[in-house]
Amino acid sequence: MAAILSNSSGGGNWSDSTIWAGLVTPVEGDTVIITGSDIIYIDQNIHIGADTSTPAVLISTGTTLYVTSSVAGNYSMSCKGDLVVSGAFFIGSGVDYIPQSRTFDLKLNYSTTGLITGGKYGLLIGHSGTLCFKGAPLTCSWTYITGSLGINSSSITTSIATAWPSNSQIIIASTTKTYTQAEFRTLNSNATGTNLNIVSTMSYFHDGSGSKEAEIGILTRNIKISSFNPYPLSSSYIINSPNTKLDIDWCEFYGVGYNATNKYGSIILKNNVGGTASIQSCSIWGNVGGSNTAIYFNATNLKNVYLEGNVIYSCSNGISNVANSVPSGTEAIVKNNLFCFGQGSALSLTTTMRFWLISNSINSWNGSAINLPILALTGSSEEQTGKIDYNNMHSCNQYGISFTTVARYCTLIGNKIWRNNTGGIIFSGNVYIVKFIDHNMFGNGTDQISFSNINAGSVSFINCNF
Repeated sequence: MAAILSNSSGGGNWSDSTIWAGLVTPVEGDTVIITGSDIIYIDQNIHIGADTSTPAVLISTGTTLYVTSSVAGNYSMSCKGDLVVSGAFFIGSGVDYIPQSRTFDLKLNYSTTGLITGGKYGLLIGHSGTLCFKGAPLTCSWTYITGSLGINSSSITTSIATAWPSNSQIIIASTTKTYTQAEFRTLNSNATGTNLNIVSTMSYFHDGSGSKEAEIGILTRNIKISSFNPYPLSSSYIINSPNTKLDIDWCEFYGVGYNATNKYGSIILKNNVGGTASIQSCSIWGNVGGSNTAIYFNATNLKNVYLEGNVIYSCSNGISNVANSVPSGTEAIVKNNLFCFGQGSALSLTTTMRFWLISNSINSWNGSAINLPILALTGSSEEQTGKIDYNNMHSCNQYGISFTTVARYCTLIGNKIWRNNTGGIIFSGNVYIVKFIDHNMFGNGTDQISFSNINAGSVSFINCNF
């Protein structure tokens, strides 16, 4: 067991002993510090770390750990300790993504001798650190079925040709008022045009008619970030300092996050002032238990947060934030994502944010699709608010949207809210100047719209269909 440093001579392949001080290639039980301005290229499977407070790997400021698009094999990196990025960690880069013919697995909280305490180690992005992961793009991360699926169906027709590969894991949304009828399946062959064949037949009916088509998404990616042991023995992924840069496309996060303070999220955005966070076309799933969530805001004045095209499945919540931590200066754009199946809500905020939730599909949650104790759109004028526009919300156990405590200066446009078990929209707090424009609501519980224990101000409905 030793602390192994790179020799500050420029770097090279991890397997090359000449790039390491002492001419010794690191092995399991060692810890690594990349120094100087070295760039280290991963060219083998790695098991690293000593299960101590010393990071398994420290990527120092000015250095880089790199998996290139020309990587020769399918490799993995397992860390028995924190992976700390103060410099840069690249798995692919820019448009130079890891090709579909290659895979890379990053496993945290690793041990071969016993089960490490849940949430003990994670991926920590230090001040001004950069994380850039680029998996192989697919035609789409999610789409809709065309034509209804009956019980025992083994073939699915999609609205577009997906080119999804054999053995991919997929999800199909519920289209009834029973949220547990969302289903998880595996493809038994490559997609052929708009046709998918699955290993096990469907257990429930899924509507594919008119404006009620079930969503279908793919979870499998060729870059996978996971906990070595499944939840609850899992770790967190954290941006934890100002000026950090997070750029992740087409990656899979599985079984990540822990039910403890500051570790609730698969990806935790924390103190990211001056930085950026872009997460696109990824899958985040299998994060269950307690207050776990796929994306967790735990910061002040988060800026430049962009989430698009992701598939979030089987998490306790989709997006949430710590109470009284995020001021109105925080801004996030959440666009064209599929939030499918979980124990809480797809969006559950406890403090005011400027939040743009646009053209997402949200379904099959045990709570409401959107739960806003203090409305994310709230501002002192309509111009200062965020937006909840053109979203498709259905098949949740409670409501499409639940507004509690305060709702003011809000204009919501073009949302479709249908077949939610308890109701469509409920207001149970003070309401001031709220407008609904071009909404389509049908088949929801007892009421499409309900008001409970409120002081109602101005609520208007313009060109809405109930």
